[in-house]
Amino acid sequence: MVMKRYPKGSAPSCTCDYFVFLSLQAGTKMCCALACCCVGDASDENYENLLHKGRRSCTDCSFLILFLIFCGGLGSIAWYAVDNGDPYRIVFGSDSFGNTCGRNNGPIWIRSNKSGSREQFEFSGQNMTERRFMFPLNASRALDTIWACVRSCPEDTVTTYEGIKKLAIEQNNSLCVDYDSAIDAAKHKPRFGVCPRLPVLRSTDLMNRCIPEDLIAFGKDLLRKVADMDWIRSYLHDLIDASPYLLQMCLVALVLALLSVALLRFFAAAIVYFVYLAVAVLAIGFSGSVWYAFWKVYKKSIQSDQDALKDTDITITTTTTMRPKSEPQHLTTAVLFKDIDFEAMINFENTTTVTLLAMALGATIISVFIVAVVWCVLPRGKKMIRLFKGASRALSAMPCLLLQPLINAALILTVAIYTLSVVLVLFTAGDMVSRRVSNGNERGDSILIIETNMTRTTKLMMFYQFVGFIWVSEFLMACQRLFIAGAVSMYYFDV
Repeated sequence: MVMKRYPKGSAPSCTCDYFVFLSLQAGTKMCCALACCCVGDASDENYENLLHKGRRSCTDCSFLILFLIFCGGLGSIAWYAVDNGDPYRIVFGSDSFGNTCGRNNGPIWIRSNKSGSREQFEFSGQNMTERRFMFPLNASRALDTIWACVRSCPEDTVTTYEGIKKLAIEQNNSLCVDYDSAIDAAKHKPRFGVCPRLPVLRSTDLMNRCIPEDLIAFGKDLLRKVADMDWIRSYLHDLIDASPYLLQMCLVALVLALLSVALLRFFAAAIVYFVYLAVAVLAIGFSGSVWYAFWKVYKKSIQSDQDALKDTDITITTTTTMRPKSEPQHLTTAVLFKDIDFEAMINFENTTTVTLLAMALGATIISVFIVAVVWCVLPRGKKMIRLFKGASRALSAMPCLLLQPLINAALILTVAIYTLSVVLVLFTAGDMVSRRVSNGNERGDSILIIETNMTRTTKLMMFYQFVGFIWVSEFLMACQRLFIAGAVSMYYFDV
């Protein structure tokens, strides 16, 4: 007797003379007939065609609609950032008076009070086309200082206002907020916040920002000091020494992976059981090597302690022989603390011993877990062999599947760059507010500056962008899995 199963909603194409058995279980219809009763329509080819014409429908349509709406929100935030922000200010920056360096700026109008008339903000609306670099007027307080746009960063240290005037006349490079203040700086002391505080250090440009070379040298010295620390230097030294071997091992792993994929069809059984054995042996060997290293270091530490104890006993015996009989001997203290060396407790060897002991215990636990997992999946090796053979045939028929992870990684990197760009532009889309900065002296010198403050809306938009990056990245990963699974399944059922 021949039994055929048809998808829900499709009718059998054969005519049964004897009986037809209909089953509504699982939404299917069955036609059971003798082989001689069915006509030629019940062929395997027709059955496959009916199988492919089964009902198919999309799943999670509601979440797809929600995701599309969410992506629309991401696009709206990007449009808001471009419309209200200024990407030019990210590249060239802006001074403390609302002028963007590197271009001609329009004036900024403010009101002293709600009922007062509008007034142009001081030093705003300047042409900064030739002044493309941001310069701090007080380099010692770079995070809380007034910034000005200059033509070029000072190449030499300036110690007098006459030098600032000379620099403005000869090189047309005003280190003050405006050109007139730089010219008049030598006649009388400029007011606070207009010209830089002396001395003006020699600077170099970094991302169109003037940074004092002494500060850069200090940063390099700090990094050098940190790199010269014993534990950091040892790690960096080991990493640098091992980098060629690490690169070689990565290339070898890549070649072995591609080779194993190519040979998977022919040596699937050997590869599967070899992987099982290799994982178990490597897990046991790793824990054993850590225990061996711990035993060697511990044995060396015990030997050094015994040698130190012998030297201490000889010293105590010699001192006791030379002491007068009337002098009291602190034997109790010597006995209690003869085995304790407080300097050795914080020594590198003891620290290494404790670290190796913790690593050995952790490696043993992990090794036992890995061996148990291998033991559990060992009986399912035949299924893995069949699965690997099918996967190898699919990759041989569709080699471009190997490029899919690279394409997906490029897409995720593009999304990351897009998110970072939108967030940076959102930083410039805040509200411009004025703030008075004082010199803190007895005369009470102060100046009014403009700052860009992040509003609650822009902060929420940044958080929205962060969530969007995670969701879109996960969506791309899911698309990759769906793409590979769909291609392999279509190949498997069509071949």
